[in-house]
Amino acid sequence: MTAFATKNHMLTPEHLVYDTKRVTQAGISPDGSRIAYIVESVDQKTGKHSSHLWLADIDGGRQRRLSHRSVPHSSPIWSPSGDTIAYVADRIEGNGYAIFALPLAGGEPREIVAHRQVPSQLAWSPDGTSIAYILTVDPENPSEEERDPEAAAPIRVVTRPDYKQDGRGFVNDVRQSLFVVNVESGEHRQLTTVANDHSAPRWHIDGTTIGVQRSTFHGLYQQLILVNAVSGDETIIGEPGETIRAWTWTPDGSSLVLIHAPHYAFNASIVVRELESGSERIVARDLDWTPAVLVGWTDEGRLLIAGASAGEVQLGALDISADHPTPQCIGSPGGHPAGELRGSRQLAVISDVPEHVGELDVYDLISRTSTEITSLNTSLDLPEIEKRQVENEGLTIDYWITKPVDFSPERRYPVVLQIHGGPHGAHGPGFNATAQLLAAAGYVVVLPNPRGSGGYSDAFTSAVVGDWGGGDWRDLLAALDDALTLPYTDADRVGVYGYSYGGYMSAWAIGQTDRFKAAVIGAPITDLIANYGTADIGHHGGEFQWGGPVRERWDHLLARSPITHAHKATTPTLLLHPEEDQRCPISGSEQLFISLLHAGVETEFVRYPGQSHGMMGSGPAEYRLDFYERLIAWFDRFVR
Repeated sequence: MTAFATKNHMLTPEHLVYDTKRVTQAGISPDGSRIAYIVESVDQKTGKHSSHLWLADIDGGRQRRLSHRSVPHSSPIWSPSGDTIAYVADRIEGNGYAIFALPLAGGEPREIVAHRQVPSQLAWSPDGTSIAYILTVDPENPSEEERDPEAAAPIRVVTRPDYKQDGRGFVNDVRQSLFVVNVESGEHRQLTTVANDHSAPRWHIDGTTIGVQRSTFHGLYQQLILVNAVSGDETIIGEPGETIRAWTWTPDGSSLVLIHAPHYAFNASIVVRELESGSERIVARDLDWTPAVLVGWTDEGRLLIAGASAGEVQLGALDISADHPTPQCIGSPGGHPAGELRGSRQLAVISDVPEHVGELDVYDLISRTSTEITSLNTSLDLPEIEKRQVENEGLTIDYWITKPVDFSPERRYPVVLQIHGGPHGAHGPGFNATAQLLAAAGYVVVLPNPRGSGGYSDAFTSAVVGDWGGGDWRDLLAALDDALTLPYTDADRVGVYGYSYGGYMSAWAIGQTDRFKAAVIGAPITDLIANYGTADIGHHGGEFQWGGPVRERWDHLLARSPITHAHKATTPTLLLHPEEDQRCPISGSEQLFISLLHAGVETEFVRYPGQSHGMMGSGPAEYRLDFYERLIAWFDRFVR
């Protein structure tokens, strides 16, 4: 086990963005003896992301880098025999991207198949002769011909409501399809042609069928498609307006196990479906946590499930053959599972523990302990995180306090209320970049899970639907007020920050109260009615979240839109928004900015060109650095 280095400095935005490496993908070998993984970093001179393929023994020994070109590497997957790793990277010669096969006994990686788009989500067939993968396909250019750069851009004709997507821009019928390639010959075929996105391919044990999820409205709804690997014939599982959140084959191949929900947010059940008869039975429902991933099968035949429970990743084991099966909690691995379970014990986990964030661990299901595979980053002086609860309107509201790094109970500190996104996200004890940076800068950060947060009962998670800016707002204030009773918090120096739905709530806050000395609002929705037609999922996800069709909820949505109340705001406000955000379009910040200026509020509006809603996870390093530095500086100016 690798020991942590001695803590030696505090976290800064520059250190977080440029000096922090992270494991992004991993997979344990079929015999359980080794683990392959991807390490991502940022070059401080160029600001570019790079990633490399690494290999280590299962105990963390003999770590070595397998790739040597400074290009992105992704999707590592072991061959069934364990003697080869397939992965995706830029082509060695020529433009585009390729799937490579790297023999571990020695030799250079061999290009299997190349495309102009990036292949992803590789899945090796049971006999090792083929690989299924996902590839973005333009039906008007299936041969991936390069466009004439001097030609005018094609005219866009739209007939479908989900014609654009955050992170991808204008997509129309350009969607991710299922392909299969022969590993030896490189001969490849497109198996799905329906213009919807496909993901998560898995082979049946007989090698004749590939299961793949088919999503509509950018993942709000998902069906399972069983595709014949030769003919392409399809069997569809699930109704169009429902969601199969995750799925897997049973070990004998006779049945499917599905995490099934009537929509994307809650009310999930675990269902077993027999392939031959098509009969289904619910084996678990009405859970007080949110199942999300079917990780794999133990040697004893139990299904390992990962999900969210009160801000943490929880593992549950389920015996689907039992008369009354109930997922048995077998602990929290301290991060997110990476790859499938191997045998009864070994699970690869990307750590979310603050002092070990982004590192690779192997979690032992029997002892419930972790072996640290990597130690990529310099250890930091990190803040203490404390969980607290407050009762409000008959609900128990969890919240976390992140204390300043130099915390002394004898001092009184400025406070920032940080509101999560979603609205079905959740705060927890794991690493939170913004909270950690604010704590390092001397703030107490209050992170509540108001009604609507995920990882709780369906009743709690659904309570926000149709009531944005209502009970959730009162829960946030209850948590903040409780935190401000603590002797080390200063009720006269309080700011508020949120991104996405958290941006909505922050924008809502400044129109409801003048108690905040400053607000930093990231990528907000400020006009619920406008968002219905401008956001990529507003026309479906919005109607669900806001309690019905816009035409039937017009007055309510107008009343619950932050823009309606912006003229009452007095709080100095910093708006931070990616310009190509399709999930919470920048028009929300544009409207709020003008309204605040006209109200005489001290306001700045920062726009990040070419960036999507997910900029803080994958955007340019210099933009992420700028975001964090501006956020801290704004609170330093008005709150400290």
